[in-house]
Amino acid sequence: MRCDFYGVVSIEKTLIGLLTKIFQEGQRAVVWLPTDRIEDINQLLWTEPAHSFLPHGSDKDGNLDKQPIALTAHEGNPNNAQCLVLVQADTLPTDEAFERIAYVFPIQSTGAQAKAQQLKEEAEKAGHTTFLWTQDSAGRWKK
Repeated sequence: MRCDFYGVVSIEKTLIGLLTKIFQEGQRAVVWLPTDRIEDINQLLWTEPAHSFLPHGSDKDGNLDKQPIALTAHEGNPNNAQCLVLVQADTLPTDEAFERIAYVFPIQSTGAQAKAQQLKEEAEKAGHTTFLWTQDSAGRWKK
């Protein structure tokens, strides 16, 4: 399994970019979010990106199994997604239900950076391929 760790300036902008790319590649994604963030991200995906629409649903919408992008506060894979996107989570899943995991965390938080590094090391010990990407204030990525 591939695990990408993204230290980002804006979680919202990064989510839009990641989910757009995943959807354009014809894959499904499930996004595990804290309950208090789901509605904000749900609304964001209705309005951004301005040039296209990302079909998605959240826990409150139901029928996540029919959605290419599922937003949920619950572990699992309700839409049989290939990609799992985690927003500042405490753990990585231990099963092999996903081909790829994208772990997104705020680069400005030293606590979030330390947690991401810990999870990256755990993923490497488990034999997964890992990459760490960081974003500068201009939005450019470096490996």
